[in-house]
Amino acid sequence: MMKNFRIIPSLLIKDKRLVKGKNFKNHIDSGDPVKTCVAYDSQLADEIILVDLGAFEKKTKPDFETLDKVVNECNTPLTFGGNISNLDDAICAIKAGADKVLINTNLSETLINQISEKFGNQSIVAGIDLILKDDKIFQFHNNQILEVNLYDKISEILKLNIGELKITFVEKEGTKKGFNHNLAQEIIKITDKPIIFEGGFSTLKDIEEAFKRNINSIALGAMITFSDNNIFKIKQYLENLGYNMRLRD
Repeated sequence: MMKNFRIIPSLLIKDKRLVKGKNFKNHIDSGDPVKTCVAYDSQLADEIILVDLGAFEKKTKPDFETLDKVVNECNTPLTFGGNISNLDDAICAIKAGADKVLINTNLSETLINQISEKFGNQSIVAGIDLILKDDKIFQFHNNQILEVNLYDKISEILKLNIGELKITFVEKEGTKKGFNHNLAQEIIKITDKPIIFEGGFSTLKDIEEAFKRNINSIALGAMITFSDNNIFKIKQYLENLGYNMRLRD
């Protein structure tokens, strides 16, 4: 069976606007969430990840109103996150039209089991934010930086009844300074679960190198937000190299 490769816009909302920063800091306005998602929908994005940064920062309910507006205008499968802290939040997200929920800070066996029992584990994306510094691995978790054993941390998450993982390299995020292919390869050796990687993608060659290394799902932020990169053109480039990309509805 031919492997499918996914290009996924990764978007943050705050106060009903899109924002984008670097290394999870210094976020600036980057547009209207509905119009932007409609544009990525027309460019045949494979999925969209929409995270309510404001809800995470303030520990408030996620912005289901904006999610509802996006889903009403956009047909692309959507993963929604941002302080999803209980089953009711997950129910609201799915009822508003999200296909999956992204759980990061509030990742727990109890919550994952509740959501899985209600909607199936394919509806759950577990997020983990990693930092590579001085050859050590740290996890950015709830505004804290904790040194972790990579194998143990990934294995711990994989024990939960999740559908897939999303891993962000924080020191690369928003910088467009190049993706950490080597670390990503170490991670995919640990699991056969689908993994979405984000952080540092800068050029078409950078994406091509990731796909060459058996990384088949990537999330793009700064590369498509602050650069003249069209998702359809990115996918055309990759299809011309022989990768199986969805280029038609």
